Amino acid sequence: MGIVNKIYRGLAMPEHSANEILGQTKEKLWIAVVDQFAIGWGCQYHLVTDINIAGDNAYLTLPARREGIIPGVANMRLPRFVGDRMARQAIMMERRIECDSDMGRRICDELVAS
Repeated sequence: MGIVNKIYRGLAMPEHSANEILGQTKEKLWIAVVDQFAIGWGCQYHLVTDINIAGDNAYLTLPARREGIIPGVANMRLPRFVGDRMARQAIMMERRIECDSDMGRRICDELVAS
């Protein structure tokens, strides 16, 4: 349930409690690493984890539209990183986001040699 809660709540922020009602929980750091590609849920994990590390030839994509569905929470979180236009292209037209591009660097915190 930890990852489901993380996807629902998003990034850890020191000024906000993880439990907005009681405030009795502690945040833990979530780190995601992608070696070659993060497709679908893998891409969505990168939108909610606190630190993202990617290989310099890795890419992110959301192919769920082919299955006739809107991908999970990507439609809410992706525009925060890459803007509305790129998010629509990624969700509706399966645009590939290269981690070693301007858009990819907005999601990935660090790039390493593959």
